[in-house]
Amino acid sequence: MGYNAPDPEQFSKMEQAFSYMSPLAAAQIALPAHLFSGPVTFIARAIYLKQANPGQIMQGAAHWLKCAEKYLAAAEALRTEAKSLSEDEWSGDDRKAFEEKAEKAAQQLETIAAFAMQVGISLFAIATMLSVMIP
Repeated sequence: MGYNAPDPEQFSKMEQAFSYMSPLAAAQIALPAHLFSGPVTFIARAIYLKQANPGQIMQGAAHWLKCAEKYLAAAEALRTEAKSLSEDEWSGDDRKAFEEKAEKAAQQLETIAAFAMQVGISLFAIATMLSVMIP
């Protein structure tokens, strides 16, 4: 599998840019927060506390995707190691049982990688939407 996750550091300048823009967004949402209250006030408070920085969210997303990349590499390495011995070196029921358990473990690693990819992709989507909404 040839999966390469993005480097989280490539989003550091974006984080810095939005750290300057978040106070402006907090000022712009003050009037709607006062008029509509409820959830809008919660969103305004989150923006004011700079929890809505798309650059930081994208860095977090990239870390999740790096994690997925490592789990996929581990699954591939486990399969390679499990098949590294020839039939002449090791045979019998215990070998078959070992290969089955190794395959189940590799599948679990791939499941964890799929979850990490889903979180990373979701965070990228959220950050993209925020980056459009904040300026």
